[in-house]
Amino acid sequence: MVSIGSFNYHAAKAAVIATKSGAIELAQYGIHVVGVAPGFIETPIIGEDPEFLDSLAQPYMRKKLIQPEKVAVVVTFLFSKKSGTH
Repeated sequence: MVSIGSFNYHAAKAAVIATKSGAIELAQYGIHVVGVAPGFIETPIIGEDPEFLDSLAQPYMRKKLIQPEKVAVVVTFLFSKKSGTH
């Protein structure tokens, strides 16, 4: 289904499918494919309206938006030898 205003959903869905596809195709070569999908990240692009930010945070267990630094820690770990993917 294609509709106006759903580009972000379709782009995210395509990323999930591409990640799964890459993982399946590249596994035979010992290549690990990992996707990181943190959800809403608190950055200036989503604005500063407290009510809006709170509404975005509600689905999360801690009721907080994710900080960019937290995503960076996960990605850094995945690229490290400690992740076991090397």
